[in-house]
Amino acid sequence: IYELATGLGTGIMFGFLSYILGNQKSNLLRMLWLFILAIGITLLFYYIEFKQSSFISILTFGYVVKRVWNDEKPDKELRLVWSILKYFLFGTIGAALNLKEIQSSNVAFGFVIIFIGSFVRAFVTFFIPSRKIYNLKERIFIAVSWIPKATVQAALGGIVLAEGVRLK
Repeated sequence: IYELATGLGTGIMFGFLSYILGNQKSNLLRMLWLFILAIGITLLFYYIEFKQSSFISILTFGYVVKRVWNDEKPDKELRLVWSILKYFLFGTIGAALNLKEIQSSNVAFGFVIIFIGSFVRAFVTFFIPSRKIYNLKERIFIAVSWIPKATVQAALGGIVLAEGVRLK
């Protein structure tokens, strides 16, 4: 609970600090400010061994900054950086997997769980908009579009992997 409270408090504090100190006119300077603070927060919590606080703090920090900067946030610059760095993020997560240590029964069980979860989710989202405003094609589109795209899962997968390796 200490890590949760510390992460939330730090994220909120640095988010509002970004509003006060990071209020430059240049979006490039704002983006640089975001990166410095995000990396600094991560290193700080890693150093004091509050690793879970780091993730909570970064999520909270990003949300608060989005709210306080409103339309002045560096969208274009962050989009450009993400278009380059996403390959490194997903590549390092994929490279950290040792496929030889994964048992085939676990893979099969994982696929079954994913299939059941996706089927239930699609089934529910198909029948939720049961009012007559949506026709059949629109309801099928809603059901398919709600199938998870795994971006967040892939980004957080490294955390689970690291914890599993640590507990081994």
